[in-house]
Amino acid sequence: MANLLGKDARLYLDDIDIYLRSFEMEWGLEARIEESTKYGDDWQTHELIHGSGRVTVNAHMDDVYSQGDPGSAVNNALDLALWKMMTNDDSPTTIKSTPAVMTMLPIITPVVGSDGAIFSQGWGQFGIAPARSGLVALRAQIQNTGPINRGKILALGNITVDSGDKHEGVEVSFADPVGFTRASFHCFTITGQAATFTVAIESDETGFGGPTVRITFPTFTTMASGYAELVGTNTDSFLRATIASSSGTPSTLGIVVIGHTS
Repeated sequence: MANLLGKDARLYLDDIDIYLRSFEMEWGLEARIEESTKYGDDWQTHELIHGSGRVTVNAHMDDVYSQGDPGSAVNNALDLALWKMMTNDDSPTTIKSTPAVMTMLPIITPVVGSDGAIFSQGWGQFGIAPARSGLVALRAQIQNTGPINRGKILALGNITVDSGDKHEGVEVSFADPVGFTRASFHCFTITGQAATFTVAIESDETGFGGPTVRITFPTFTTMASGYAELVGTNTDSFLRATIASSSGTPSTLGIVVIGHTS
């Protein structure tokens, strides 16, 4: 279990981004094991059966939603996001539970290449207290459906793309790419021409002379988010994010993309 306390951080929950004035974050891993010692071995050994992770964030945030619709209170934005996650458009009488994508940037001044982003996906519970002195108390608790990842920022901010003009992000170095590549993205604003957008993760060595597409997220036309893991092995030392648009005129996306290799 680990704890982190700080201020001036960003919490991304699907297509909602929240500025946290102060926060306390805790994450942990629970592993269930059984003994697997072979007869005659000198040391006892154990085999992992399954594991689970969780992330808890207690924070104070601004009352006004800072992105997308500045006139919307942050508690209303969260209420709409959570309702969207639970309801089934195909059957109004059937409740579904869709894992939320959650990314935490506990970094005062985040830039592309910054390390320390924590991201995962899962189900959880959220508590929001009434605003006092312009601040809202938030408690988020996520039970993860997979690993809790520590990654680097591959894209951040307002990015403009045209049709046929793929935005290619900055190359970000990873020290030990020995296998898994995981990534998440959150698109929280779209302005300009309506279009179909595609976010992808590419890898290569220095210079990106012949990049390989490692992850391609599902296309989207409105604010969206995604979490994905490479099936296979990546041995390249650099990752970058790309964003493509089907529009003939510029569109600007408020977006953050996080990548991780291990």
